[in-house]
Amino acid sequence: MSPSAPDARFSFDHHVEINDVGPHGDARLSALLNWFQTTSSRHSASLGYPVSDLTKEGLTWIITRYHLCIDRSPRWRDALTVETWRAGNTGTFTPREFLLKDSRGETLVRASASYTLLDIRKRKAQAPSTRFPDYPVDPERAVPDDFSPLPLPEAFTNEKSVTIRRSDMDFNGHANNALYTEWCMEGVSDQLYEQFRPIEMEIAFKGEVFYGEDIVVQTWRETRESGPVTLHCLLSQSRKREVARARVHWKKRGEQRSANGETRG
Repeated sequence: MSPSAPDARFSFDHHVEINDVGPHGDARLSALLNWFQTTSSRHSASLGYPVSDLTKEGLTWIITRYHLCIDRSPRWRDALTVETWRAGNTGTFTPREFLLKDSRGETLVRASASYTLLDIRKRKAQAPSTRFPDYPVDPERAVPDDFSPLPLPEAFTNEKSVTIRRSDMDFNGHANNALYTEWCMEGVSDQLYEQFRPIEMEIAFKGEVFYGEDIVVQTWRETRESGPVTLHCLLSQSRKREVARARVHWKKRGEQRSANGETRG
């Protein structure tokens, strides 16, 4: 394994605000993704690669995958540090890693994401290593994942529709991808959501979503010894196309999972 380059890792401090948490006091999945994206943008800007410069060139970063492991849920008023780094390049995407730590330095959340550089006009991916050959990397992975395709079941156990609001739009003119995680949560039963919390989520973003669209959330649930597992498919009703799919592992509320996967009360 090659050593980490200077400035490969970057940290940024956050606080869990009241609008970041849900009714159980845990930080929402969308809050985690927003913290990750904010920190990665600040990292690039600190190295002289601000997103604003990419926009002038007709380029933008898009995130095609996330894999999150939540060892302990951040809570309201927690002081947090997000650490991020790029782990290298693989063709037209680069894995970016994240560690979310509490004020004592204990890791609460580990995540890996797949970032792709997109030519907005041509709608064509570019190799990040070509555009940023000197971007420092650290080969360590927070969550080892080759981002293989996520499965879909033969049938679904539940279906629900959500409508995209104006407030869901971001500066690119489509729904912020952090919200896709919340739509998946709409697909589970009240009983599951009240009794369990997500401890691991893999999500693949497959398409943009725009204001006024109705998204059908199809959900399948399986019960395993370790806890429930749900698969989700998000479909644009008007365009009849899949815009995301996800796999979520759940654990009873009140139980925490350590970094090595063990469960404790």
